[in-house]
Amino acid sequence: GCAFEAGAEAPADAVLGRVFAEAPVDWVRLHVFQLESLKMIALRMLKRSPYYRDRNEEITGGLRVFGEMRSVSFASPMTILAITTNAGGLAAAHEVAGAVDPRRGEGVAVEAAESALRRGGADLSRSGRLLLYLNSATFSQPATAATLRLVLERGVPVTLLHEQDGGREACQFCELFDLAPRELQLAPYKLFDTIAVPLYQTAELRAVSLRQALYDMGARPLRSSVFAACRGRLRWRFGPRRVAVQRERTDLDPDLDSERSAGSSEPPTPPTSPQRSRECAIER
Repeated sequence: GCAFEAGAEAPADAVLGRVFAEAPVDWVRLHVFQLESLKMIALRMLKRSPYYRDRNEEITGGLRVFGEMRSVSFASPMTILAITTNAGGLAAAHEVAGAVDPRRGEGVAVEAAESALRRGGADLSRSGRLLLYLNSATFSQPATAATLRLVLERGVPVTLLHEQDGGREACQFCELFDLAPRELQLAPYKLFDTIAVPLYQTAELRAVSLRQALYDMGARPLRSSVFAACRGRLRWRFGPRRVAVQRERTDLDPDLDSERSAGSSEPPTPPTSPQRSRECAIER
């Protein structure tokens, strides 16, 4: 850091250099994205706190909070369709598919929408989802709108992924109403009746964008012993200002190593780590 003599006025350039030593945190006021922004702010503050200043390795894994967008997976096979003339769409589809948690659930394939339409099949609307990548160039080629119309006529649900990076031809969502063919905005297509998922460039926010897109396609978060509601008995203990809920864990994440031994009749040892605590406090 910068050191200045007591009472001396700090040079303006030195102050600005200190303040902007790191890139500002992107502040997004959409629920799951806002949680991620708050986590990024809290993590930066913790790294400079007296305790963690010399113990950064203890928080290198980041923070977790209730309500955040966790890893997701599909309960059945899924195919993400992308229109080849939708510039950037195929790459975005592969990136979204890569965000599926590989530990559980079914696999995800990526296929060109044109190939899927030629192949046909009655199950296209049940096991397929079209990912439409939105920026100022989305409807620059008439073939994109033509293929999109055929996909919608087949009843295939569409997930809209809206680019937010100006370096990648991002535009305001309202501008898309002028760029998209009027026909696709009206019944029976009603393309923009679907809420678009914003695609951010900051790594932490981008991970949330990809998971949110998967969630819109039908993926669901993995069960977590810390944050998800656990099956089992609940023991209520009433205090003066709060209620503590004791949850008996019956489902564990694959990454937890406290699985009950196969065939063992002994109850599991209660976890001692704060992150694996079985009690959660609910403020009245």
